[in-house]
Amino acid sequence: MKNLFIFLAVSMTIGFFNSGKAFSDIIIEFSDGVTTGTNFDVSAGDAITFFVFVTETNSNTQLSVDGLAGFGLHADYSASSGTSATVTANSTNPVFDFEVDTSFSNSELDMAAFILTNSAPKATSIQLGQFTVQTSASGVTNFVFGDYSNLTDFVTGKTPTPEDLDPTIFSGDRTFDLTLNAVPEASSSIFVLLSGLIFTMRRRRPHRLA
Repeated sequence: MKNLFIFLAVSMTIGFFNSGKAFSDIIIEFSDGVTTGTNFDVSAGDAITFFVFVTETNSNTQLSVDGLAGFGLHADYSASSGTSATVTANSTNPVFDFEVDTSFSNSELDMAAFILTNSAPKATSIQLGQFTVQTSASGVTNFVFGDYSNLTDFVTGKTPTPEDLDPTIFSGDRTFDLTLNAVPEASSSIFVLLSGLIFTMRRRRPHRLA
């Protein structure tokens, strides 16, 4: 009984300290140049440029210590409601001086490059590239970013043996989502509202007796 009590006490102590331990991770992040997040609003008809970053979190130091020598991302996108936005431009960060893939269509986007002659960038957050999206009407467009290929895509600049970061970033087939919400311009919304009010008032106008 005494041994059981000691075992439980030790287990609870270890669990307490492990619960406060930060989980080491590497994630994909998105920014519009002002804020970083996963949900962005834009007026219908406008274009927006997104910057894509790979970021180490908590106790992970692989990017800041060893740097990033190469990467690859693939995204599928479509509208969950309304009209889908369309990618019109796509490019990788020029520090990755060997561009592999910057193709895009009305439903897909690829972004892949690696270091050839430059030094691998080192930072807690490293820009991978950027892409521009054009909206034409109101609607919600969802982007799902995942692994580019079955090969090693994200790799550190560690020498003499680079480290594969794909198992960390895409663990369990993890994906990173970006949502773009194109909303009608305020002036258009006011015009529609006023038109509706005028139509209602005309219908409710009493008829004069002859």
